[in-house]
Amino acid sequence: MTARVGVVSLAVAALAAHGAFASPAGAQSDSTALSLGVTSRAIWREATLADGTALESGASLALGRVAPALRFTQLELRGSTALARRARNEAGDQYSAALHYELPLAGAPHPSSLVLMATGYLNPSVDRVVAGAAKHSEELGALAFTELGLERLGVRTLRLQLEAARDVGRRDATWLRAEASATAGTTIDRVTTRHTLVATLRVAGGASDFAERAAGDPRPAFDLDGVDVGLELADRLSGPTWSDAVTTTLIVATALRASRRGPDVGWVALQESVLLF
Repeated sequence: MTARVGVVSLAVAALAAHGAFASPAGAQSDSTALSLGVTSRAIWREATLADGTALESGASLALGRVAPALRFTQLELRGSTALARRARNEAGDQYSAALHYELPLAGAPHPSSLVLMATGYLNPSVDRVVAGAAKHSEELGALAFTELGLERLGVRTLRLQLEAARDVGRRDATWLRAEASATAGTTIDRVTTRHTLVATLRVAGGASDFAERAAGDPRPAFDLDGVDVGLELADRLSGPTWSDAVTTTLIVATALRASRRGPDVGWVALQESVLLF
């Protein structure tokens, strides 16, 4: 109950940095993409948004393609809409808009970057959970990542990522999240199409001092929230004359929660993404 009620003033975070695992749109700071998917359970930072089927939508727009002065800046939108009947103690529908500014530290084939993030959240169904709770909030954060190539071990990419975020809206809370992902795959070339088959194993752990509490209660200690473990299977379809690519992703994951965050949960999601350019 604590984690579910606590999430109402902080919605899902930006595409490339948060969420259960995958970026819904799959876009980098120099690309634009759209995505739509269905998940059996909506999870955000070890908290349950909707303990039932939810529609996940996303869009990423590289602002540098609109204004050269905004190079490395990306606008990202994300929505989570409960499809099943939601429980009264769950936030249900949540939406976010974020600006990311990427500072590249190293380029291809093994990039590293620092990403600065500002996110606004909207929770239209929050009044179902806690009377008088905030329907919106704001967050500032930073994310650093590096990618390594381990081809000799059969791993195409090993990505290490560390994120810190601070709520500056109605709730004064801090999150830390570390993630490691290993990707292996192969490419099948046809006459007019190319299939890139990718399997990604992800492990992520998070900690925070965020918890729902009554007025006057002492601030909760900074402690472990839980560990996420998941497998993504993706098929990216592209062609030599295409300006876009379509990716179908199946995600199977589980959240091993700390006792203060409630019981462990698992979920399955299917996502369709279109990389426009």
